[in-house]
Amino acid sequence: MGGVAVASHGSAALLHNLARLGRPSGRLRLTRGGGRYRRLDIDARLHVCGLPPEHVTSAYGVSATTIPRTVVDLARQGTFRSGVVVADSALHAGCTKRELSAVTDFCRRWPGVRTAREVVAFADSRAESPLESVSRVFMLERGIPMPELQVRLGDGDRVIGRVDFYWEQWRVVGEADGMLKYDEPGALRREKLRQEALEDTGVIVVRWTWDDIWRQPDRTEARIRRALARGGRTR
Repeated sequence: MGGVAVASHGSAALLHNLARLGRPSGRLRLTRGGGRYRRLDIDARLHVCGLPPEHVTSAYGVSATTIPRTVVDLARQGTFRSGVVVADSALHAGCTKRELSAVTDFCRRWPGVRTAREVVAFADSRAESPLESVSRVFMLERGIPMPELQVRLGDGDRVIGRVDFYWEQWRVVGEADGMLKYDEPGALRREKLRQEALEDTGVIVVRWTWDDIWRQPDRTEARIRRALARGGRTR
């Protein structure tokens, strides 16, 4: 492209190491700021739209859209759930909501910007994994009270651990298990002892996996609501 286009959308997300739902596409995504559309000799999709200099950066020596612009581009063209995953990842990496909002203001008349604004408003830097992000969207969609994220719990002066989700009003802990964290030898035993220590303080622990969210959403919702109901009765 002679330097007139930059990596964007999913291609830029890969360069910036942003988390996304699903597997990366093998198709290159490019954006240029103006000019006539041209057919490419490679398997790529070219977007022609506004691209001010402040929306362009370099990653691994490759010209690409900035992290805020990449997040907004993906949020405009994807689902709310997928947008939250990439936005949470960007915020966790140090991007700010002010930077994201500045891009949505620039794109205010573009298709999909309403979804992008909703994504930015809901995004949270404390989410540490795509499963945690998807879990938050799941709770929102199901009308489950929103918990606090990454809360340290303990017994007196002793800190037992930091939990993914905590409903303080009901003393219920939620843990989103991606399972990879148990690959380390002894990790499963340590997690079991940690849960027992948490339960000894009087909290209720409910856990779920990707499969629970995607394939058993009704059952997962019921389990969380039962835990909240039990927590309410024991107060």
